[in-house]
Amino acid sequence: GASKAAQWLGCPPSVLWEQQFPEPPSSEAAEEGTLAHAIAEEHLRRILAGKKVATSKKLKEDPLYRPVMEEHVAIYTDYIMEELTAAKMLTSDPLLVIEDRVDFSAYVPDGFGTADCVLIADGHLQVFDFKYGKGVPVEAYNNPQLRLYGVGALLAYDMLYQEKALMSNISSEVVEASHMGLRTVLNDAFMQIGQDQLKIFEAMHAQGWYQTKPAQPQDVQCAKQKFQQMRNTL
Repeated sequence: GASKAAQWLGCPPSVLWEQQFPEPPSSEAAEEGTLAHAIAEEHLRRILAGKKVATSKKLKEDPLYRPVMEEHVAIYTDYIMEELTAAKMLTSDPLLVIEDRVDFSAYVPDGFGTADCVLIADGHLQVFDFKYGKGVPVEAYNNPQLRLYGVGALLAYDMLYQEKALMSNISSEVVEASHMGLRTVLNDAFMQIGQDQLKIFEAMHAQGWYQTKPAQPQDVQCAKQKFQQMRNTL
């Protein structure tokens, strides 16, 4: 997997050599890391939902649970929320995806993994990987695992955001075009790109790559009222 990328990128034959040995049992440090990841995911989802941060009873009852885990998780979630706030200065609708399955098999055979968090704003993509800090030290700089996750995330989201950028650019050209023939061509292109963008979104959503929250009735009504007010001012 991507977690061993440094090994198989640095010494490819070692992958074949290791296959003759049974898979080693998971260490306690690894199990603690898995638990800390579960707590981090739970806390981040609660923060994004506007709920009070709390660890569920199920996770606290795990024999490996330690209160200090909460401190490490808080550093992680605080950092992500700071980056999300900064992203909102670039765009009104940044995309934050938790536990995102990324596929980089176009470059590594059967290559895939799960990024702890992916943040996308206009022209910017960030991949976050939470490390609990016990066991083998991990360097963040030039980290092969993060680089592969970045490739997978870029492959998954770049097409959708390119289509959105095209729609934004063409919509401006449609409004400014004075030649009716050119205006018709641009308008047709805008409609076609919109259909392509929808197909890409639906395919990504079906794979769980682009999650959206269900719209609440009051949100739908608010959007309708806002649109009606805009029409009334024209």
